[in-house]
Amino acid sequence: MVLAAVLWGISCVQTWFYFDNYRRDKLWIKILVFATWSSDTIHQILITHALYHYTIRHFGNRQALENVVWSMYVEVLFNALTGFLVQSYFAYRIWSFRPNIWVLIPIVALILGELATSIAYVAKGTHLPTFTLLGELKALSMSVNVLAAAGDVAITTAIVVFLERAKSGFTWSNHIINRLMLFSINTGLLTSLCACMSLLFILAIPNTLIYFAFYFMIGRFYINSLLATLNSRKSMRTPASTEAESHSLQDRNGRSTNLGSALRGADQHSQGT
Repeated sequence: MVLAAVLWGISCVQTWFYFDNYRRDKLWIKILVFATWSSDTIHQILITHALYHYTIRHFGNRQALENVVWSMYVEVLFNALTGFLVQSYFAYRIWSFRPNIWVLIPIVALILGELATSIAYVAKGTHLPTFTLLGELKALSMSVNVLAAAGDVAITTAIVVFLERAKSGFTWSNHIINRLMLFSINTGLLTSLCACMSLLFILAIPNTLIYFAFYFMIGRFYINSLLATLNSRKSMRTPASTEAESHSLQDRNGRSTNLGSALRGADQHSQGT
C-alpha cells in the first residue's frame, strides 16, 4: 500500500505536468486524463480506508480481521475502470496509426472481458462477508489477472509490430522508431508483470492476501504509463527527428507512410490543430 501511495503521488505530479504543458490537446484527451486520475485517486482513498479500518479502527480486534470491509471490494471496480480507460486509449492509438479490424477485435475483447470480469468479481464478492469465503472468487480473480496481462501484451505487440513496419533506410527515423518501440515495451511491461505476479501468488499461496500487494499497483502503473506516453511527446521531437519526419517513407507493403505517424502517435490526434 505504501508503494501504491508513492506511485499515486507520482501520477499526481505527471497529471499536473500534462495540464501545464499540453494545453492545446483536444478536450476529450484532457477529460480522459482527468477521469483516469480521478478513478485512480478514488482507488487510493478506498485502499487507505481499508488500511485504516484494520490497523487503526479495529486494532487488536481479531474478529474484525475475519470480515472483508466494503472498500476492499469496491476498489476492484475502480482499479478495473482505470485499466479500461488506459487500455482503450492505447487501442485507439493502434487504430489511428494503422486501422486493422482483425488486430483491434481481439484487443477490444480482452479489454471488455477484463472489465466485465472485474464487475462480476465485485457483484459476487459483496455477498461474501469473510476472508474465508473469499476463496470462492479465486477463478474470477485469476481471470482478471490473465485478461489484464493478455491485453497489455497484445497492445504492446501490436504497437511494436506496426512501428517495425514503419522503419526505412533513414538512420534518424529508424533511431526514433526504435526509441518508441522500447518505450512501448517498457510501459506495457510493468502492468503485465504486476498481473502475472498477482496470478502467481494466487496459484502458489491461495490462502494469503499477498497477491493484493501486486494488484493494488496495477492501476498505478496504468495511469503512469498513460501520462508518461502523453508527457514524452515533446522530448521525442528532437530537431533531428523533426528533420527526418519530412521524408516520405515506404512500408513493407509499398504504401506511403510518414514518420510523423509513428513519432507523434497521440500528438496528431490529440491536438486540435
